[in-house]
Order: sequence, then structure tokens, then C-alpha cells
Amino acid sequence: MVEALVGSGKSALKSMDQCTGMATQTSNVVSENVTMMQGMFDAIEQLAQTIERVATASEEQSQVSEEINKNIQNVGERSERILDLVNKTDEGSGQAKQRFENVLKEISPYKLS
Repeated sequence: MVEALVGSGKSALKSMDQCTGMATQTSNVVSENVTMMQGMFDAIEQLAQTIERVATASEEQSQVSEEINKNIQNVGERSERILDLVNKTDEGSGQAKQRFENVLKEISPYKLS
């Protein structure tokens, strides 16, 4: 009976030793999983920051595009105004030329001596 108790004790000790080894292995696996999950969370955070930077850059690009469009419209409007002024100036120059020619015709008979 003592031998049976000693055998049972040894068997229990062996089982406990195996359980301790399994618990250590499980703990190591859990630690590795925690490390991998932390790495995943870090990668997700970096991805979120990248997405935010891209969204900000996209918004800024959109604003710049709107500003460029407005400037192009302003240039177009000013070009039309300049063309209109050039046409009026040309028309005025033509009229001035005609008047000058008329004046020259009127005074041509008169000669200074």
C-alpha cells in the first residue's frame, strides 16, 4: 500500500510536471500572440495615420484645384475685357486716323508762305 501511494505520488508529480511544462508552453504561445497582436495594432495605427494623411492631402489638392479653376476663370474674364479694350482702342485709332486724314484734306489747300 505504501508503494502504491508512493507510485501514485510519483505519477501525480509527473503529471504536475507535465502540466507545468504545458502551462509554460501555453504561456509562451500567449506571449507570442500578445506580441503579434501588438504588432498588428501598431500596423493598424500606422495605416490609419497614412489614410488620414492621404485624406488630408486629397482635400488640400481639391482646394488647390478649386483655386486654380477660379484663377483660370479670372484670367479668362480679364482676357475678354482686355480683348474688348483692344478692339475699342483699335476702333478709336481708326476713327482718329480718319479724322486726321480729313483734317489734312481740309488744310491741304492752304499753304504757308
